[in-house]
Amino acid sequence: MLSNIPTVRWLKLLLVVLISYGIFKYRDSLVDAAGYASSLRIELLLAAAFAFLSLMASSLRAKHIINEVGGLISTKESFELSAVSASSIFSLVRVGSGIPLYYLKKTGTLLSHTVVYYIADRFFNIMSFLALGVVVLGKFSWVSGLLLAAGVMVTLVGLTYTRLLPDFWPFGMIKDFIEDIRKLVTWRTAVWLSFLSLSNLMIDSFAISLLSGAGLNAVLAATVLGTAAMLVSPTPAGIGIYEPVVSTQLVSAGVVGGAAIGSVLTYRLFALWVPALVGLYVLHRKL
Repeated sequence: MLSNIPTVRWLKLLLVVLISYGIFKYRDSLVDAAGYASSLRIELLLAAAFAFLSLMASSLRAKHIINEVGGLISTKESFELSAVSASSIFSLVRVGSGIPLYYLKKTGTLLSHTVVYYIADRFFNIMSFLALGVVVLGKFSWVSGLLLAAGVMVTLVGLTYTRLLPDFWPFGMIKDFIEDIRKLVTWRTAVWLSFLSLSNLMIDSFAISLLSGAGLNAVLAATVLGTAAMLVSPTPAGIGIYEPVVSTQLVSAGVVGGAAIGSVLTYRLFALWVPALVGLYVLHRKL
């Protein structure tokens, strides 16, 4: 009977067990690290509330939008558009996603993806992660509130900027990915994709290691495992493989387990769900 349970469900159950174990086992340490017990409760409650809301919102208008937008382009590109639409909608439609959907609906063409987006995206993601890391590790605690607010603002501005560029994330990224898969028979594409993947890996690992003072090898190993784990599909709520992966990275950098989990959930709250609501509103208004 157990063998009939889908793999995704096993992963969800495992994630719940891991998070619950980390929260209760390291509860006291988390309170000490955060400084205030009340802030811990608020973070966890907000994360749980937004996770529940995301389950509700992820199904809103999905079928209608996919069917409506899917009929705008040729049969040859129908697979690309279906993948793009599904990814954008079931990722809860981040900031500005309604704009390129509206553009696609009017023109029947996808928006491009360039190196400009890649550079901006890496910059803002690293900046927001570093700002969060400074707070989590307790450095300069007397300005922790200011740093946290700055990290949140950097994240929101960064996501807004990169998502509103002409080379927009959901459409360009998935379209280019599908095209790259088709071109993998050429060595140039294979080398370029490998270079980008390795660059992401080294940039993230070096930033975490530099911030925490932890050994680069330990952080790099955790990042490699995390990158491999991210290939597994996340839950509909968006809280899936990402959280334990980044929690593992923080723990390898010297953060207490409970504090790592709480901070990652807080980061997810501000970096995804708040912009997602804006994007969902834009999508609803435009379509």
